[in-house]
Amino acid sequence: MSHTSLEYNENHNDDCSICFNSTNNVVYPCRHCICESCMNKWYKKQQCLKCPVCRQTLNAFSGNYMSDADLIIFCKKNEHYGVTMKSCREGVFVSKVVKNDCAYNSGLNKKTTITHINGIPIKSHEDAIKILDSSKLNNCSVYLKISKDNKNVSWFNRHISFKPW
Repeated sequence: MSHTSLEYNENHNDDCSICFNSTNNVVYPCRHCICESCMNKWYKKQQCLKCPVCRQTLNAFSGNYMSDADLIIFCKKNEHYGVTMKSCREGVFVSKVVKNDCAYNSGLNKKTTITHINGIPIKSHEDAIKILDSSKLNNCSVYLKISKDNKNVSWFNRHISFKPW
């Protein structure tokens, strides 16, 4: 895996490990191929942030959310995201962003509602923490998708804010 981002090969095409249909979606860090339909069924049934094949803790699902991220953050193992979140109806609500930590430096603002992290739908604060921790341990960037109604991230940060380390 790349140090600053998840490796995502758009030309990658393989069969889903569950239904055997063709897919270009991969889960990380184990790299099993799983189609979006099977991943959604697994997640709805199990409410589990583990790979349906090997049960390794996920830090990403490379569906179309990866390339359509509103904000990208990278946090080294010895750094802090510096964000406090609370569960809400749509995902997690950012209640605090610590000045000069990774989230702040990448443009994340207080009162932002995050719906997906690394392509995985966020249902609770616990989901968000698991994905953030796993991403940090695997030296992966964090790709955030925010609520469409949220206006707290500027146009510049929504479209340009990638800070490679």
